[in-house]
Order: sequence, then structure tokens, then C-alpha cells
Amino acid sequence: RGEARTKEMNDDLAKIESSNLNMLDFKLDQGAKSIYDFEGVNEKKGSTAGGPDLFFLDVGKRERRVNYDEGQLLQQSVRSNRPANKVKQRIKLPKEPTFQDFQFFNTSRLRELYEKEKGVIAEYNQAADEASKEGKTPPPAPNVDEILTEAEQVEREHLLSEGFGSWNRREFNSFLRGSERHGRGALDAIAVEVGESKTPEEVRAYAKAFWKRGPSMIDNWSRVRKAIEEGEAKIVRREEMEKALVLKCERYEDAWRDLELFYFGNRGKAFTEEEDRWLICMTWKLGYGRWEELKLEIRRAWQFRFDWYIKSRTPLELKRRVDALIRNVEKENEEIAAAEVEAERKRRASAKAAAKRRQSLDAKKSASGGGASSGSAKRKSGVVDTPSRSPAASPSTKKRR
Repeated sequence: RGEARTKEMNDDLAKIESSNLNMLDFKLDQGAKSIYDFEGVNEKKGSTAGGPDLFFLDVGKRERRVNYDEGQLLQQSVRSNRPANKVKQRIKLPKEPTFQDFQFFNTSRLRELYEKEKGVIAEYNQAADEASKEGKTPPPAPNVDEILTEAEQVEREHLLSEGFGSWNRREFNSFLRGSERHGRGALDAIAVEVGESKTPEEVRAYAKAFWKRGPSMIDNWSRVRKAIEEGEAKIVRREEMEKALVLKCERYEDAWRDLELFYFGNRGKAFTEEEDRWLICMTWKLGYGRWEELKLEIRRAWQFRFDWYIKSRTPLELKRRVDALIRNVEKENEEIAAAEVEAERKRRASAKAAAKRRQSLDAKKSASGGGASSGSAKRKSGVVDTPSRSPAASPSTKKRR
């Protein structure tokens, strides 16, 4: 039975190969039957076999429509934005100079010279445009190089050379930051802040012009000067604190072991006296302000191997503690200095009193020594002073009476 079915299928395939098969209709033979036929209805055509196609939809031919032309749209927008009565320039106007206040140019005079050039060229362009509209010959074009006189051109070159056109905003801000951090006199350090774009000689020349012309040319000069002065005040304060540390630590032969701290006010319970002594000595060694290095030294110190409190302090907390300790040291130094001044005053007063006493004794000795020397002189000359008697008291007068 299976063999009969297989043979039947092979015979059908042979008929398909020999027939003129239309693959689009999926016909198995050349008969009228099709795979789209079901119960006498052709499902492909939507009607009975051989009937009209009721489900045919004619969509028509596709048409390509252009919505807009980009180039044409751009040209229309340019035409709409173009002013109607714009003067056609026959000579290009000179580029308007841009000067910053920190470049120290004489902007008023330079703009006057520019406006003179601009006025002559604009007047010629207007006349040339009117002549072209009326069909007349345009006037002769002026020589751009001869609009300014020779003296004015020399003056403009001189004014441009006086300014600092090569300095930009970044370099100016670096100069201000360096002045705040190191002081106005530390020009080498300021040159390092500015960077390699400017040499130390250029920074010195700019600093000279900055302090000379800045009050009259820089817009926010008061704010800039205040910031620099505040930075310099911090530098002075830092030097005072370093000097106080030096005076304190140099009083002891071994400050790391013998240094004594005197607390004025609340001492605080967080830090011990040993930790405070170590902080003072290490700040004296490293220098004030190196808080990151101070924290690193704390982690290296064998004294604080198991002191997790001080090892976990941030650089800002260490700075606050050292500042508080230095204030105590400064008060101690002031008291010591006041005591030394008082002792010096007492010493001078006692020395002055002793000098007065010596002077009085010398005067007395000189007075007594003067009387004795006059008596001895008389004895040597043979003259002896006798007391004078009145005539009534003399014995010879009594006998004569």
C-alpha cells in the first residue's frame, strides 16, 4: 500500500516536470483546477472560477513629489533678511580694534583715530553707491594709507606699543592669583604662576604698568587691589606665626622633649600635650602651611603608631589645631617680651639711681677736699689766721685805762 502511494506521487511529479507549470498560479497540472479553488470558488480572484476579480485594487503609479528645495529655501531666507537700502561698500572698512582694560591701551585716542578712518571710508562708500544708482561716475577712491597724517600714524604706532596686546584674560588672572599668593614684590614666583607663555622680564614690565596705570584703567580696580592686599596680609600673618614658632622652639635645647606649652583659655580634650608638642615642633621643622606633609609625617611617626585619633585627622583639622596652639605661643611670647621690657626698665632705673648717688658722693668729696687743701696752703706760707678782738676787750687797753 505504501509502495502504491509512493508510485502515485512519483507519477504526479513526473507530470509536473513535463507540463508547462505556471509557478505563480501554483497549478499542479494543465487542467483547470488550481490550489486557490475551494468548493467551486477561486479565492485568489474572489469569485467563481473564471469570473471577474472583485478584490482587485488599483493603487496607481507612484509619483515622487519634491516638498522643498534646500538651496532655493536658503536663498529666499537670505533675500528676506537682507536690508533693502544697504550701501554697497567699495572700500572695506578697517577692522575695529578690541582693547581690554587689563591691556593698558589709550583706548580713547586709538578710537578717535579709528573713527577718523572709518568716517572717510564710509563717506566715500556712500557717495559711490549714490553715483552708481544715478549712473554717474563714482568719485576717486581715497588712499587708505594716507587718510591719517604721518604724525597720527606715528602716534598710533606709539600708543599700540605702549599697551600689552599679547596678554590675554587667562594670563591676567594668573598674574592676580600670583600677586595674592606671593605678594606684589615676588615677581619670580608670579612669573611661575603666569606660565611659560611670558618671560620674567615681560612679567616685570607688566607689573610696573599694572601698579602705575591700573587705578585709572582697570574697571574693578578697588576689588582687585583689595584681593591682593588681603593676600599680602595673609603672608604677613604667616610670617608672624612662623617667627613665633622659631622664638618658642629656640628657647629649648631639645624642643622635641623639653618644650612646655601654656594654654590660655580652654585647652580641649581631643589632643594630648605630647601631641601638641609634636605638632608645634614638626610645623617648625616643615614650615607653616604644609598640612599635607604634616599629615604624612604623623602617619610615619612611631609615637603615634597606635594613636588612631591623630592619624585620622584631616589636614584642615590639623591646621585648626596648630593655629590654636600658635595663638597660645604668641600670647606667651608677648608676656615674656613684656616681662623683659619691664626688667630692662627697672635695670635702667636702678642704674640711673646708682649714677645719681655716685655723682652726689663725688660732689661731697670734692667739697670737703677743697677746704682741707686751702688750710694746708696757708700753713705752708706762714700766715696763721687769728681771731680778731675788739679794742675794749684787749688787755693793753685795760691797763691804759
